[in-house]
Amino acid sequence: MALLPPKLRNLPPELLREESEMEIVPQSVWKIDVPSENNFLWAITLSYFTESLKIKKFQESLQNIASYIGISSKDVTKYISHMKKITKKFNPFINYYSIYLDRFMLRFVRLLETFLARKQMPNHPGNISNNNDFINKAAKFLRCAIHVCKTDGDENIDLYSSYPEENNLGNKCLRLILFQQVNKTEDDSKFINETNRSIYTEAISSLFLNILSNLFFPKCNARRRNCKLGNESCLQKHNSRRFIPFHYRTCFLKCAAALKNELRNSTDHIQSSSKPLLKELTKGLILLPEVEDVFIIIRLMCHLKIVEDLSPGVSGAKRILTIDRTFQIIGEILQNKTVSNTVTRSLLKCVLPPELVSRFIMIRDHSLGHHRASSVQGRVEMERDDDNFSYGIQKRTETNFYLT
Repeated sequence: MALLPPKLRNLPPELLREESEMEIVPQSVWKIDVPSENNFLWAITLSYFTESLKIKKFQESLQNIASYIGISSKDVTKYISHMKKITKKFNPFINYYSIYLDRFMLRFVRLLETFLARKQMPNHPGNISNNNDFINKAAKFLRCAIHVCKTDGDENIDLYSSYPEENNLGNKCLRLILFQQVNKTEDDSKFINETNRSIYTEAISSLFLNILSNLFFPKCNARRRNCKLGNESCLQKHNSRRFIPFHYRTCFLKCAAALKNELRNSTDHIQSSSKPLLKELTKGLILLPEVEDVFIIIRLMCHLKIVEDLSPGVSGAKRILTIDRTFQIIGEILQNKTVSNTVTRSLLKCVLPPELVSRFIMIRDHSLGHHRASSVQGRVEMERDDDNFSYGIQKRTETNFYLT
C-alpha cells in the first residue's frame, strides 16, 4: 500500500473567496480526487480497514463495525473477501475510484453517517478511538482531503474541498466521540489533568457550539435547487448570520491547536523507571552484529575443535554423531536468516563450493530438531521413552565441552 507522490498544482488566489481560506489553504495543492462529502467518515472507515488488514484481523474488525452500524453478519460474510481485496489495493493517489465508488464501501459510510446522525454514540468496537495507529492514518487521509483541487474539461482549476464536512452533523458528532475518548485511557497517566482540563473543556464546548450554530444557521448554497429566494437576496440574508458559526469554528480551531500543544508538550507524566534501562539496552543493540559474529565464530571453533580432538579409540556412533552435529552448525550459519548480515556467513560462502554449501544446508534441514514430530518416523515413539533416549545420546557424545 505504498503511496506514490501526486502532482502539485498552484492554486489561483481568486479562488479563495474569504480571508479565512487564504490563511488556511496553501498556495499549492495536490491534484488528487476524494469524495466531496463525508471526508471524516471516509478517513475513519478506511483507516480502520487498512489498520485491521495490517494486523491480520480484517474479518473480525469488519464484523465488529458491521454489527455497530446495524449490518447483519450474514450480509458481511457475502462480501468480506471483496472488501478485503479492495482495501488491500487501495491507494488514494492512484485507484481512489475503486473504493470511493464501491457500493459496499458507500453502504458502510452512509449507514455510519445515519447512525451518528441519530445521536447514538456508544464506544466504537475494538477501541477504535484509542488506537493511535489508525487515528494517525485517519489524519493523513483528512490532510489529503483538505488540500486537493479539481479541473474541468478545459483544465480550469477549482478548489474542491478546502473544509471537509462543513455542515455534516454525522461527522461532527464523530469528532465529539473522539474528544470524549481522549481521557478514557486504561493507563494510570491520564492525558487530561487539572492543569489542562480548562483547555480540553473549551475545545469540546466550542466544537459543540459550532455544531449547533451550523444547524440553526446553515450555509446557503446559491446553486441549491430548493432555495425559494433569489440568489442575491438569499446570499445577503444568510451572510450576516453565517458569522456566528464562523466565529465558533474559529474558536474551535484555536482551542484545538492549544490542546494539541498542551498534550504534545506535557511534562506532568512520571517517567517510567524502565526508560533508563531501555536506553542502555537500545544503545547496546548497535553492537549486536559484532556480538553475533563473535558468538558464531566461537561456537563454530569449539565444534571444530571437538572433531579435531576425537581420538582413534572413540566409538563409531559417537564419531558420527559429533561430526554430524558440527555439519549441522555449519549449515545453521549458512541457512539461518537471522545471521544473514554477519561476516561469518559471508566468509563461509566464499570459501566453500556452492555444491558443498547446499549439502551443509541439507544436513541442517534434515536434523532431528528442524523436523515436525509427524514428519520423522519413530520420533514420537522415541520421545515417549525420553529419559532413556536422552541418557543414551548423552553417554555416546560425552566430551569435555558442553555446547548446544
